[in-house]
Amino acid sequence: MPDPPRRGRPPDEKLAAERRRALIEAAYAVFAEKGYIAAGIADIDERLDVGRGTFYRHFQSKREILDHVVDHALERFLAAIAAEAPPGEAGTFDEFAGQMRRISDRVFAIAAAEPGLMRLLIFEATSIDDALTERLLELLDTMTATVAAYLDHGVRAGYLRADLDTHVVADALNYVLMPAVMQMLRGTFGPDDRERYQHGVMALVGDGIRR
Repeated sequence: MPDPPRRGRPPDEKLAAERRRALIEAAYAVFAEKGYIAAGIADIDERLDVGRGTFYRHFQSKREILDHVVDHALERFLAAIAAEAPPGEAGTFDEFAGQMRRISDRVFAIAAAEPGLMRLLIFEATSIDDALTERLLELLDTMTATVAAYLDHGVRAGYLRADLDTHVVADALNYVLMPAVMQMLRGTFGPDDRERYQHGVMALVGDGIRR
């Protein structure tokens, strides 16, 4: 026998997707403000101004939505890098240095605008479970591969050293931003400090990788 028809209004997939997205953005804001451990499901519902129980119609737990929040955050960082001109646009070392500076400017801008998000990713996320730690490490791998593409082009174009290990240098360039981000979280890193830091890093790295 065929199943009897369901009563009531059929689910609107577009509306459900929009509500899920809104819940993720609300959780993003709550976790960045309060931290993952201190935040509760009620805080997310309240931020979105929806009735109690709305959350559980779309997600099973706070841990489940955290995965989506992290994805949302990672998309922002990757978009900051993707917004830069492709590697092939740089024909000289100075143009390459300008690309690296603009990428770091965008990362610093995110860190300055949302310090709570940085605390979540750096301090909290890696202590929740191994699966989330692995996802964050995969993000670093992606960022390394992206920066390595700029370095590879520089080697082919002739303005970077021919014997350069581009993967190792790209990894180092990603991690070299971390001390500056930590200082920003402490509130002791202003625009002048950022300028000094970027200049010092490019002076150090540039001397080592320039042909």
